[in-house]
Amino acid sequence: MANAIQTCQQVLQPFHPQLRHVVDEAWRRFLTIPASLRIALTRPIARPTVMWAYMQEVAAETFTGVEGVQAITRFNVTNYLFGNDVLVRLKQLDENGLSRNYPTPRAVAFNSPQLDLPDISSSALRVDVGYNLNAVETAVERVLVSHRVGDDLDWCYELSPPDDGAMPLPLPVMPVVPPTRWVARAEEGEQDDDRKQATDAE
Repeated sequence: MANAIQTCQQVLQPFHPQLRHVVDEAWRRFLTIPASLRIALTRPIARPTVMWAYMQEVAAETFTGVEGVQAITRFNVTNYLFGNDVLVRLKQLDENGLSRNYPTPRAVAFNSPQLDLPDISSSALRVDVGYNLNAVETAVERVLVSHRVGDDLDWCYELSPPDDGAMPLPLPVMPVVPPTRWVARAEEGEQDDDRKQATDAE
């Protein structure tokens, strides 16, 4: 168990602030929903579903194009593979650090290290990054990295919030080559005007 925790922390440590940001920013976006409309989202399934959607959104904004992080999307769910060593799933967690999953075949496979996952190295460690709310469910209390085996918690550790509440520094992204810009040839006499308009629009 100790080796697994150490491996996970070593691989994810450069990304800890960003992983914490994914949860905190998702909760901030959830709170932008008017209070009168959030009443309907206090039901057991509704709020976790909305929070999960926001976490998926923020994670895509945070990790797309980041070197060493691969987004793997299947059945409209995106997990993130870090360094080909740690596969992260975004979830709500209970007070013990266990994710709440309906036992679909995909969930059972993710939680069972002996079962293979499509497109994932069998040696990759599978963890949840998720959150607990406080007792009155008005704020995120803890963000955890959690590893489970079947129905049992194997280990977990906490991701601390930024000391000053500041946003994490952006991660370096892979350079993107801009597409070739094709410009239609102007008719004689209109070339100068078209060239000026193209320059103004850039």
